[in-house]
Order: sequence, then structure tokens, then C-alpha cells
Amino acid sequence: MSKAPKMKDMRERLDSIRREIEKLQAQESLLLDMMGEEPTKTTPKRAPKGSVKVRVLEMLESEGRSGLNAAKAVELSGAEGDALDRGSVSSLLSRLKQDDVVVYDGSNYRLKKYAGMPSVTPLRTSGDRQF
Repeated sequence: MSKAPKMKDMRERLDSIRREIEKLQAQESLLLDMMGEEPTKTTPKRAPKGSVKVRVLEMLESEGRSGLNAAKAVELSGAEGDALDRGSVSSLLSRLKQDDVVVYDGSNYRLKKYAGMPSVTPLRTSGDRQF
């Protein structure tokens, strides 16, 4: 006979652990309230599966002809309170390129509709001294 735990046993154990976590969180909250302290902020939750693609496509649209790369996407989403995994974003951008949704110029990805447009470059001022 197999000694591996059965699915029912594992679910019961998981439910027991979750109940214990809830109790501990309630105790923590009570103690913090009694001490007049605010709970520490937790790290933002990762975006649900499927919403990463939607979020990245929204960012690609908003960045327009400037485009973005995985690091910039993670930075932008983090500034808005969404935690995206850089590896997931990078993989998604590669798939979007393979699916011919975006183009890659060696540094940034852009939606195809912005591919023929030049990227935005900063204006030079008289302080630059090189024209």
C-alpha cells in the first residue's frame, strides 16, 4: 500500500493551516490595535493569471511609439500598485513578438501600429552645446 497522503487528507490539512493563519492574523491585529500601531504593509499580490497580458497590452498602448521593455513594464506597474513578475513579462513580450502583435527594436517592444513611427527623442537645448 502507498503511504502517500490522500488528496482529502491534504485538503483537510490545508484548511486547518488556513484557519490557524486567520486566528494568528486576528491576534496580531488585536495586539497592534491595543499598542496603537498600524499593521505593516505586505508586499503587493501578484496579478492574477491572464491579467498580466491585459496589463502589458494596456501599457504598450499608453507608451505608444516609445514602447517598453520588461524592466520598464515592471517598474510602471509597480508604481501603480500592481506587482508583475519580470520573467513573466519578458516571456509574454517574446510571445507577443512571435504572434506578430508587437515589434522589437533591440531595446523596446511596440505595438505594430507604432512600429513605423520613430521613437520619441528628447529635445536638445542650447545647454547641450552639440547640435
